[in-house]
Amino acid sequence: MAKMKRKKGKRIPWNKGREVGQRAPLSLSEVARVKKMLAKRGDTGLRDRALFLTAIDSMLRSPDLLGLTVKDVRKRNREMRDVLELTTARHGQGVRCELSKITIRVLEKWINQSAKKPSDYLFTGRLGGGLTPLSARQFSRLV
Repeated sequence: MAKMKRKKGKRIPWNKGREVGQRAPLSLSEVARVKKMLAKRGDTGLRDRALFLTAIDSMLRSPDLLGLTVKDVRKRNREMRDVLELTTARHGQGVRCELSKITIRVLEKWINQSAKKPSDYLFTGRLGGGLTPLSARQFSRLV
């Protein structure tokens, strides 16, 4: 039996014309634009605003950011912390993050509005009755 030769057309790559790979970081003007957009939403977008501001201030990776609990950002006397001392999930190293006054105010408003207890995760998903943190997939959709 002789093998038949298939005529091949020019194959088009799946990523032709698409941007793939790591994206460039946000510029200062883009960060300001996102902050304004989230501030316009008012109380309905309070969780997203708190999440964005905390992410910008702390520069934590998403697993560390989503693993934050209320007791990480608030003291026992219900006073907000201006410096967070955390251990990273990836390397187990201690990290210090300073939060701005605006971020502290928004976080405090978010915690009070959502009636979170000290052991609750700061940014929760819809599943699990608010006891589970926001998933990485939900976080990536928000971003």
